[in-house]
Amino acid sequence: MFGRKYLQLAASIFGIIGSAIATRTNSMKVLMVSSAIYGIGYAGHQLALTSIAEILPRKYRAITIGLFMGAQIPATEFSPLIGAALTLHSSWKVIYWLAVGLYIFRFIGTLLLYHPEKLASQQAESFGKRLIQFDYIGVFLCIGGVITIAVGLIFGGTVFPW
Repeated sequence: MFGRKYLQLAASIFGIIGSAIATRTNSMKVLMVSSAIYGIGYAGHQLALTSIAEILPRKYRAITIGLFMGAQIPATEFSPLIGAALTLHSSWKVIYWLAVGLYIFRFIGTLLLYHPEKLASQQAESFGKRLIQFDYIGVFLCIGGVITIAVGLIFGGTVFPW
């Protein structure tokens, strides 16, 4: 409805705000709230795969997406070691300062380098018409279902027996 570029920019802003809040807190409750905020930003990273598929010719998409996903493996495997080293030699807040820098880099890169073509549906219809046609009931039911399942899995076997 808003376009991929604007969703990626919004995700970067959520990441910047959430990570910046985390750098300033000494409270676990505030840290949890900031984690939820930058989690929205992190979820926006998944749009990068669609951007790759959109920018590159079909001939190079598979290898590029494979390299993109493969580059995440070392980060996933070594992030606990890097996080522990940063925490032992400075502060845990350094990790969030790094995240702020990466989100700012992503925001600037997306703003300057990513210019997707508008879809035919975006060109033909006005924003107001698309807003009216949006499936609010479906979104509400989907979010409600996911929350219900998550609460059941969290409380099952701990607070309430299976």
